[in-house]
Amino acid sequence: MSSKDKNKTTFLDRFSSIRMPGQPKKSSSFRDRKSVHHDNGGFREEQDSMMPQVSSLTNREVEAMFEKMLEDMNLSEDKKAPLREKSLEMKKEMVAGYINRTAAVSRNTSKSDSMKPQDYIHEMKQLSVGERLYSTVSSLRVSLTSNPVSWVQNFGDEGLNTLLHILEECYQSDGRTEKKIQHECVRSLKAFMNNKYGLRQMLEKEDGLTILARSVDADNPAIMTDAIKILAAVCLVPNGH
Repeated sequence: MSSKDKNKTTFLDRFSSIRMPGQPKKSSSFRDRKSVHHDNGGFREEQDSMMPQVSSLTNREVEAMFEKMLEDMNLSEDKKAPLREKSLEMKKEMVAGYINRTAAVSRNTSKSDSMKPQDYIHEMKQLSVGERLYSTVSSLRVSLTSNPVSWVQNFGDEGLNTLLHILEECYQSDGRTEKKIQHECVRSLKAFMNNKYGLRQMLEKEDGLTILARSVDADNPAIMTDAIKILAAVCLVPNGH
């Protein structure tokens, strides 16, 4: 393998493993962000640092990376469509800027914020019900909310099963800590299901919604409200429950 091919492989691996911070509910368009960063030179520096590597990719590789970027941003098909109409050069610029911004955020996150999906799964399986488990599930909920869809996919079926198992354990006691963990499990499930992949995984789980429905308990109104919101949303899904 030539040195050029090795560099390309390393670059593609870097892109496939990169994490993206949570998106604000209302954000400016890419062109707006570009113009803002261009004024202070920040965006151009970010873009230029990755453009040589992006430009060395084949058209097919650029399109594949562009699609992964759109997937990680959790955009609807309606919002993806106009972006797919952009020129290849514009897509290269968007991919280059995206990689640099997400890499910068990844470098600046604390160790606790950079836990991988498997780290959470392992820790939740090892811990018994208590304050440490509550802290872990609470942190997981933040990670599921703020990371890209690819992170949720890596958490996957094993992570979902682990969450549901913990939720079932919480039903065995009325203790204060158990209720706190139960609430964080419900909120984590909401974050997990807030994309097509997570929603599909939950719907395909034979007892997933049944386990969640047990949180509809008037004795715990805050937990019940969040559980009902999830179940109500599922009722609106075509071919849902």
